[in-house]
Amino acid sequence: MKNRHYLIVLMCFFSVSLWAQRDTISLNKDWQFKIDKQGIGFDKLWNATPWKSERIVTLPHTWNVEKENETHYGWGWYQKKWFVPTAWKGKQVVLQFGAVNHTAIIYVNGKKVKEHTGDGFNKFFVNLEGLLKFNAKNIITVACNNDFGKSKVPYANSFDWPNDGGLIREVAFLVSAKPAMAYVHVAPKLNVETNQGELKIKIGLQQLDANVKFKIKITEENQPTHQVVLQSTEKPIWENGEAVIVAKLPKVNPWHFDFPNLYRAEVSLLKGNKVTDKISSTFGFREIKFEGTKLYLNGEPIKVMGVEWTAGSNPNFGFAEPKSEIIRHGKLMKDVNCIFSRVHFQQDDAFYDFCDRNGMIIQEEVPLWGWETPSDTVVEKTAHRQLEAMIRNHYNHPSIFAWGVGNELRGRDEAMKKMIEGLIAKTRKLDATRMVSYVSNSLSEKYYNHPKFTPDAGSLGDYIMMNEYGGSWWNIPVGEIGKHMDSINKSYPDNRSLFLNLGCVSLILKEAINAV
Repeated sequence: MKNRHYLIVLMCFFSVSLWAQRDTISLNKDWQFKIDKQGIGFDKLWNATPWKSERIVTLPHTWNVEKENETHYGWGWYQKKWFVPTAWKGKQVVLQFGAVNHTAIIYVNGKKVKEHTGDGFNKFFVNLEGLLKFNAKNIITVACNNDFGKSKVPYANSFDWPNDGGLIREVAFLVSAKPAMAYVHVAPKLNVETNQGELKIKIGLQQLDANVKFKIKITEENQPTHQVVLQSTEKPIWENGEAVIVAKLPKVNPWHFDFPNLYRAEVSLLKGNKVTDKISSTFGFREIKFEGTKLYLNGEPIKVMGVEWTAGSNPNFGFAEPKSEIIRHGKLMKDVNCIFSRVHFQQDDAFYDFCDRNGMIIQEEVPLWGWETPSDTVVEKTAHRQLEAMIRNHYNHPSIFAWGVGNELRGRDEAMKKMIEGLIAKTRKLDATRMVSYVSNSLSEKYYNHPKFTPDAGSLGDYIMMNEYGGSWWNIPVGEIGKHMDSINKSYPDNRSLFLNLGCVSLILKEAINAV
């Protein structure tokens, strides 16, 4: 963990004449829905008129689990009516979408307010400043598209998970006074020798205002004592447009697989003596690092055994999984003592919260996958946007120890390697507290002693991750795998290795396919 600074927080308190906080208002019920198999919705102005008697659905929702629509890859439409009270006038009102796969066009009262394209799994936000009618019903209309297009990530049909379309995660209003916060990032640092903790809290504002203060309260979250370990009101320093508060705690309880100790940060924004907004988030103190070829958690060498997680596998729900289904799968992973997993695409917050509270470490990835994915400008820009949103949304989760920038992407191709290198550099800039990697399936194509050897993109990250399919998809006997591992280590002597996707699972799948 790098670039950390701290100071002793002065314990001072200000009188607060009015306590206000952010309201999160669920918008998951009573959405009208209609499928658009002919693609006529735009010509028929479905966005501009209130619907009267369409089918009612509850979010999360995908049409691809419905028998009559399971093979529809194109447009689907949603509409929601909501009464906006006069009390919201002058407030900060933001519409939060958990995820829409993969492209969404958002209309408010018939006016197009946002296009969110090519990103089916990240949470995104729509600022409704100047768009609402007060003391009246307002209409939100969303056009969704899940076709196998070439302006999205993952590219076309390069992936092997479902392609379920719709409002696949929850939707909510976020309402607060002004000025308001856009996000709170908590960057903790653990001194393994002393259990001393350091914090750097970075706060983004919806409306930049240098004349604000922040009330910080840090509490033990899932620990028996639930002690308040820090309470202070601070005027921040400013770095690159972010408000920054730094602190030092004399002793903390580390986050660990067996003892996943969490803390809760409550950050309140004060304008004068008035609290205008409050954001609360959990976090944990832990140190994960490589020393030589060993991975250490809080100074303890660990073996990262686990299983890969892929959402949407239950055909009753598809990608529209309720939180209960996400937690059910999390418990199955925990029951087999999983302490490590990777996800090929951005998951619902509930998954990372489960991992935070149950002691599993995760590599979360941008869903760039497949040799057919081009290294063109459209794909690269979409991947960078997804990377920025992914890190912003999930920055505080201690379970996430690394970010991944792609999987099986022609790691020997120079243009693709350049794109991967750019994503890795962007990741390190956005989050210097975590590791980053690219997962390769081409590390065994050529080794250091080959006359045409060029380094694989798998060597560009902080450690090597590879998919090994000996005895199944690869023409490598199982008994020869060790020799290939030795050759990879000799080819990349300065890199640590972490191998995933072992061939036994692929062998079972291959046999099943051959039997059909």
